[in-house]
Amino acid sequence: MSKKHEYCGNCIFCASVCPECGSSDVNVSGLISFSYSNNFQDDIDMSLEFDFIKGFFCNECHTDIDPEKLEFAISEALPDSLKAKRKDGNRVTITI
Repeated sequence: MSKKHEYCGNCIFCASVCPECGSSDVNVSGLISFSYSNNFQDDIDMSLEFDFIKGFFCNECHTDIDPEKLEFAISEALPDSLKAKRKDGNRVTITI
């Protein structure tokens, strides 16, 4: 049985709420940049970097929200790199 997450105020889930009304019905848009080189056939290591949030909006009270706290939470939650590997045929697996 999993333990319920207590409010921490720092993780991506706790930071994805409206500070005005407390709603979790929010829309977030942002940019992630990546780079990779295809040094080995069918095997790519990709570096990811979170750039910034373009919009953070509450659908409940229609408020634009300051994304500073959420930007930190997103950068903590996203992996630094991904690995794409082609398997049988054209099937591709992605691992963190």
